[in-house]
This record gives sequence, C-alpha cells and structure tokens, in this order.
Amino acid sequence: MICSHCGRPLRKQYWSNDERWKACANCSGVNGSEHVFYRYPDDFGTTPPRATDRHPEGPQNYCSACRASRRPDLTRGRLCGQID
Repeated sequence: MICSHCGRPLRKQYWSNDERWKACANCSGVNGSEHVFYRYPDDFGTTPPRATDRHPEGPQNYCSACRASRRPDLTRGRLCGQID
C-alpha cells in the first residue's frame, strides 16, 4: 500500500522534517490511505536493537498504543498531509 499524499509505502517508518513526529507503521497500514503520525518521543517506545547513528535511542516502528493492544487509535494521530 502506498500513501496517497507522499507516495511512499505505508508500512515503513517515516519522520517529519523536524523529527518531532513519526509515522506508526501499523496505524498507517490500518488507515490504508495516508501515513498516521504521532508525537515523538512521547507516543513511541525505544529499544537498543533499533538504535542507529541518526537515532541512537532506538525508536520503535509502532506507536505505544499499537504495541500495547494492536488496536490503533487513529483519532490521536495526524495524517501525512498535515505534517511538514
């Protein structure tokens, strides 16, 4: 599935330009048309195996709500077209 706004795959993680927002791969796939972004780091957990040079804290791909229940709350996120 491809995002109707940016044309990139929905099930991949993406960041806003200022990296204060991050797309949840699960919520974006459930939405089915646009990436769904949440505040970072507030709405995501971290884990050392996901660490990179750019993000040494190791951000998760799924938001905290999805990891806890696999039931995304899409009303809390912002769609790709609303993010810079």
